[in-house]
Amino acid sequence: MTPAEIAREALLKLAADKLPPTPEHYRRAFCEIAHQPDETNVFARELLEYIEQQPGISRLSPRLGRLRQALEGERWHDGAELSFSVMQALAEQQTAGQDWARILRELMRLWDMPLSISQSHKRETLERVLSVAGAQPLLLYGKLGNLLDNWKTSAASMRPADSLLTFDELPGVADESSGMAGSFLGSSGSGPACPDDGAGMSWRTILRGTLVNGVSPRLKGYPELAQELMNLVSLLDETVSGNDLEMLGRRLKRFWIRLELVLEQEDRLANALAGLLGVLLDNISELVGTDSRVGGQVEAMRDILSQAPLSMRKIYQLEASLKEAVYQQGLIKHSLDEATDSMRSMLDSFISRVGMLANQTDTYRERFSRYGEEVALTHDVVGLHGILGRLMQDTRAIHTDLASAHDELQGARHQVEAVNARIELLEAELVEASTKIKEDQLTGALNRRGLDEQFMREASRAERNGQPLALALIDIDNFKQLNDRYGHRTGDNALRYVVDLVSERVRPSDAVARFGGEEFVVLMPDTSQEQALELIERLQRDLTKTFFLANEDRLVITFSAGIAVWSAGESELDLIERADHAMYRAKLAGKNRVLAATDDM
Repeated sequence: MTPAEIAREALLKLAADKLPPTPEHYRRAFCEIAHQPDETNVFARELLEYIEQQPGISRLSPRLGRLRQALEGERWHDGAELSFSVMQALAEQQTAGQDWARILRELMRLWDMPLSISQSHKRETLERVLSVAGAQPLLLYGKLGNLLDNWKTSAASMRPADSLLTFDELPGVADESSGMAGSFLGSSGSGPACPDDGAGMSWRTILRGTLVNGVSPRLKGYPELAQELMNLVSLLDETVSGNDLEMLGRRLKRFWIRLELVLEQEDRLANALAGLLGVLLDNISELVGTDSRVGGQVEAMRDILSQAPLSMRKIYQLEASLKEAVYQQGLIKHSLDEATDSMRSMLDSFISRVGMLANQTDTYRERFSRYGEEVALTHDVVGLHGILGRLMQDTRAIHTDLASAHDELQGARHQVEAVNARIELLEAELVEASTKIKEDQLTGALNRRGLDEQFMREASRAERNGQPLALALIDIDNFKQLNDRYGHRTGDNALRYVVDLVSERVRPSDAVARFGGEEFVVLMPDTSQEQALELIERLQRDLTKTFFLANEDRLVITFSAGIAVWSAGESELDLIERADHAMYRAKLAGKNRVLAATDDM
């Protein structure tokens, strides 16, 4: 039957059944005659089947029965309300037993509690949990619980049992600090009581030294704050009672608030200057165009500006790198200028010689013209013989001049070619001096710009050849603890130590790059996930077989790593993010481990 015939039969059926021709009645009659399923009923049936498959639905049998009746009776408004009610009840069942208030209270308590892990490590681990499970409440609840359990373990021991950055035993200071705190607060700890004279001298000396030596030098540009600080230092000697101590505490609190506002203003000023510098770099890039002699330096500065927060160490490293590049480019530029002057001198000589040839050509043309006139006027053999002699003499002179000019031009051409080759070599050295900034100045590994270029090359090659490309993100375990205990210079030496060992052990085709701080990337072409796991685990074993010396202490440095294999079309940042999630799981699993990214990452 044609659609028109079906429509006519549907109307006749409605009339025979004495049903009003509403859209729903007409649709149902049309589908029945055409032997087609009712799409609305199909959707309702699929919705009902989906709800019936949810865990815990058996506890909601009465609501489910009412929903089934509403959908079968095509009461869509009631069906929508009942569907929402059933799904809301299911969600409440699934979240039953999740005490979010307890989780949040525990998080705030452990956040402020001094642990063996630093605040930056707390912030880093919490941000990773939120990035992995922030949109999944059930998963987030479990991960937050595991994270807080790890923090509580750290709080109980004040030194993690699984710390794999093994230090030689050093004397602790916990007893001294706890004794000082007890004497300062008083034995009862029930209110502000001024310490006794012996302890008072101790805390006054410590606080005065902190304010004068630690805070005051940073207030040179803020005379009002500096004066207020000196007033607080003077007030220390006048603090003799509990009320005086309470007043000092209130004034210190006001001072810290003002200082925090000033520091925030400095941060905004630094960010504004960084923005202006970014605009200036964009303008320089537009002006220099494709001049690669400057491009490397501009990109290196952009890399520094893109890393938040700005680090003075990174800025100083870039400054030293730029100074070295400028010095090398200055030497090369001097040689390039000399080569350019030499070429200019040869071109001047060439032009002068061509001019002389042109003048000589004019002279000989005039002579030959006169010889022609003399031949026309001479009728005796003797006269013609004399003209012929002069003509032959001038012809030999022309030949000699041309041969000499040819030799000079050939020599000039060879000199120009040599100078041109020298200029090309010097320009290549200029470009190389600029691109040297692709290396991290501290460790010698590739920096972010070098990693970006290496990844683009290897990803293109992997896509062409159909070969795997693996990436490992390595994070040194407990590096912050090492830095705090032994100083930044020892921390820098530790970074160089790790990079040197990794660079020696990886294959020539692999690339090692510093991703930031104590994080490194190993890019492994033609490497499957299993091969990458084996390679990085071998690096871990090799690293733990040697000792790193720090102030005559022997340390065993370890790292945690995550492995991810590149998928066609995947961006570099997405690949690194998957490896980062795997590395975070390795950290939570006990450190000194290597885990591969799973499909759900």
